[in-house]
Amino acid sequence: MNPPSNLSSDDWRRIARLLFDLGVHIREGIRADQRKHPNADRSSIHRVTQADTIYEIDRVSEESLLAWFEAHWPDDYPALVIAEGLGDEKGILFPRGFSTAQITILIDPIDGTRGLMYDKRSAWMLAGAAEGSPQTSHAPTLSDLRAGAMVEIPTRRQQISDGICGWVLEDGSYFSEAVRSHGMQDPVEPLDLFPSKARDLRHGFASFSSFFPEGRDEIQRIESQFLQKHLPEIPSDTPLVFTDQYISSGGQLFELLSGRDRFVADVRPLVFDRLSLPRALSCHPYDLASLSAAFAYGCVIEDPWGQPLSAPLDTTSPVAWVGYANNELARILRPLLRETLIEQGYTPQ
Repeated sequence: MNPPSNLSSDDWRRIARLLFDLGVHIREGIRADQRKHPNADRSSIHRVTQADTIYEIDRVSEESLLAWFEAHWPDDYPALVIAEGLGDEKGILFPRGFSTAQITILIDPIDGTRGLMYDKRSAWMLAGAAEGSPQTSHAPTLSDLRAGAMVEIPTRRQQISDGICGWVLEDGSYFSEAVRSHGMQDPVEPLDLFPSKARDLRHGFASFSSFFPEGRDEIQRIESQFLQKHLPEIPSDTPLVFTDQYISSGGQLFELLSGRDRFVADVRPLVFDRLSLPRALSCHPYDLASLSAAFAYGCVIEDPWGQPLSAPLDTTSPVAWVGYANNELARILRPLLRETLIEQGYTPQ
């Protein structure tokens, strides 16, 4: 049970907007580095951590993140900041000088590094905040996130960048603000986003994450059986369901809340445990730090068994998750996915 909240919706709104400003700062830092070093090899490995491989482009975002917190995080919300690349799973407390954190902030400075460093597809800055910290009696989980932001980090071939911040209201619902930036042009413009209202997956995008060769055959068996349960006419003369391997969990969330995708399932942790594959190949909590933005648009994000996401706010725990564009899709597809997993030998958790 969560402790009583000491933060109002106005506080969460302010925190969400601060995290959005952080995302813009990181985006512009990367753009500046791209202009200054147009021929740099951003795909070279900077170092390897428990969470992931840190490439040279990640180094730029880490420096931007630390500089922003040093300069801009207010005394009002002492925060334990946990982020990929900071090197210490215990996190860093901001502002400096505080001994106890009121909130925990989870950040992925660049989610989708691999696509961005080869200039293939946008990456995203993801950040989320929850009340409490591991230092207190209440260590928050993904389901406790109350404010978040995601900011697109575009390839060098594009100028447009979208961004969202979302926060919880007093009644437990969520509110969001979305904007579009046109590069050097100001001001930004409001952005209207609408998840799909479809009640099935026919002629829409629905994907099971299999970003790497490891575990792909097993994941595809699950995907095939699930889709045939939902659409018995598969295989058909005309493709009925399209797939998109966007190597960014934040990017997948954005595709859901913007109406481009209807369903995303990332069951890699289940498959990898069965096949004794490294957990580092899975999605981690910081990859889902912007959950508040998805909730604000009515998307349903949960674990493969239909339960709230309960992973701790860290950069190493494996997270299996499923995203539905709307409640009706969740109602229809949730039991089919559960049934498929059980038939494939997976045990409900």
